[in-house]
Amino acid sequence: MTRTWIAGSLALVLMVGCTATAAEDAAKARAVPRLYVDPAKGDDTDPGSPEKPLATVARALALAVEGKAEDILLADGSYGALEITATFPARVTLRPRPRAAGAQAPAKVLFERIAIAGAENVVLDGLHFSVPDARTAKHCYVHVSKSKHVVLRNLQIYGEINNEWAAKKSIAMGVGDSEDVAVEDSSMHHVQFGITVSRVKDIRVQGCQIGPFREDGIRFKNCDGVVCRDNHVHHSNKTLKEHCDGIQMIYWSHNVLLRNNHIHNVNQGIGAFASKDQKRRNWRVEGNLIYNIYNPNTMSIFDTVDAVIVHNTLPQAGLRLRGSTGAVVRNNIMAFPGSATSPDAVKDEDYNLFVGTEHTRDKPRGTHDLVGVDPQFVDAAKFDFRLRPTSPAIDSALGDGKRGKDMHGHEPVDAPTVPNTGAGQPPYADRGACEYVPPEGPEKP
Repeated sequence: MTRTWIAGSLALVLMVGCTATAAEDAAKARAVPRLYVDPAKGDDTDPGSPEKPLATVARALALAVEGKAEDILLADGSYGALEITATFPARVTLRPRPRAAGAQAPAKVLFERIAIAGAENVVLDGLHFSVPDARTAKHCYVHVSKSKHVVLRNLQIYGEINNEWAAKKSIAMGVGDSEDVAVEDSSMHHVQFGITVSRVKDIRVQGCQIGPFREDGIRFKNCDGVVCRDNHVHHSNKTLKEHCDGIQMIYWSHNVLLRNNHIHNVNQGIGAFASKDQKRRNWRVEGNLIYNIYNPNTMSIFDTVDAVIVHNTLPQAGLRLRGSTGAVVRNNIMAFPGSATSPDAVKDEDYNLFVGTEHTRDKPRGTHDLVGVDPQFVDAAKFDFRLRPTSPAIDSALGDGKRGKDMHGHEPVDAPTVPNTGAGQPPYADRGACEYVPPEGPEKP
């Protein structure tokens, strides 16, 4: 204790209290019921302990329904296909059993397919998915339908790597008619589609690596409550005539956040095309970096009402708006403004940086737009679109108080050697997707 005048008895009580709290937390962590599964060495009549594991995941899941497990630890090996249809009293996690200290290779638990149908409270964590030959029939590695409270985390999904487009009929993850589903920090490649989501309420796709793939990296259809952020989507099959979008929105989806997605070398970047049934509502498109797109649709936001499109970097193209109304377009770096089909498409366009001077919108440029200006990227030839210290995009944006961290995890920083020519809160946000982080130095006077 730093204050030695505190009575010894009181200090002892505080220390005991802290120790007891830590001990209680540790006891709770240890108290999570676990079952171990090993198809090579286990037996379903055994208790599922580390020394006497079960033989099948099905048996472990049956015990979890009874509340006897929340953590199912799987030994290395191939498990084939699995179907999960139960409602569990608490979230049940399937994950690899930790390897012994000093093991030469990470754990690898391999499935051909897992279907989660009509289930609740399921977590898949750290599993691998593949099949010997994905060309023979349509195949969905992870399929979620009519389920609630599902987390798909740290999954590795891959087709036949030796043949670039072998998995032309495969879907890495398909989610439909479900609620509260999260896809986090997963990797998928050599598949036809990465992640397809239809008719889901509250879906989060975050931190995923997708590519190469054949058609769409991430596809949403008729969803309400979409968070799609911090994903890296790259390298579609550019020889196909299909859309092959990095992120595609089919028909309507409402309450959508597309933030900090890094998309490149695909046929189309973000494609939210025609929505004939109803206009899309409550969209925020922020902090996305999109380049090396094989056709003009780098970012297309159609049939959307009052979309907020801010802090994106499109160094080789512009924004396409068709059938949309009331868009707010601010703080972006684009090659040119792009196109719109009506003067009502854009409500507020300002504080953007346009590399070129071409202007095809009906609405006049904003008074704070920079036109025909070099954004001074660190190295555009090597696709490093961060800002140099002398970039005119630094500290010159209009802050709206909602700017989250950029794709590198940086919040807006007041560069000490750059005058604040922006406005709002904060008045020192940067234009484009990448916030400039100055080296340590004297504060701005």
